[in-house]
Amino acid sequence: LSTSLRGAKATKQSKALSSRIYRENGVWYEQAGNAEPKDISEDIPFEIPENWAWCRLGNVINLLSGRDFEPQFYNDKQNGIPYITGASNIGKNGIIINRWTPVPKCIANYGDLLLVCKGSGYGTLAYADFEKAHIARQIMSITVEPRSIFLKYVELVLQTNFQFLKGKGKGLIPGIDRETILNILAPLPPLAEQKRIVAKLEQVLPLADEYGAAQEQLDKLNKELPEA
Repeated sequence: LSTSLRGAKATKQSKALSSRIYRENGVWYEQAGNAEPKDISEDIPFEIPENWAWCRLGNVINLLSGRDFEPQFYNDKQNGIPYITGASNIGKNGIIINRWTPVPKCIANYGDLLLVCKGSGYGTLAYADFEKAHIARQIMSITVEPRSIFLKYVELVLQTNFQFLKGKGKGLIPGIDRETILNILAPLPPLAEQKRIVAKLEQVLPLADEYGAAQEQLDKLNKELPEA
């Protein structure tokens, strides 16, 4: 796991968040740079196998924040590359493109994991299905070093922290800040295990959705039927 824990870039245009989490004599410590190690045992939510590790998400992802443009810098004439502004651009069948900009600055690329970080749809996740696009400040783009961590596993980590992320939404325009994402504490299995976990969940979750839909129909039917 040493490669996974080296730390990927992560600022507005990606800078390393450098911390190391390790266990010594039954105590979990986190050390940031050359600072004194801090006991974080109370923050560790569950035990993990010996060949797994704990990490801050910011150590294993690249996180790109977006930037808004004034109206004179974008158009609806397909001049430039797509300009993705927020949750309204994320449809059930893919990314909806209705604005373009000839002066892109914060560029997401095909296959990146997009996170809506501001506005009513904050917390929404989607994969970029375009070649490249400029992202506005309501969007963050996530990439990884594929030899270290599986991007779909990162998506899973974010989904399991969804309620935590929603709880961090603040202000008149709710949203999730960079530090919240970068400081998520995540269990990190070996790469092959990450892929097995994702594959298994992709098999199981559709069945859970079907069960949930069936239960809703049953509950509705029970309400509609008169009592004997």
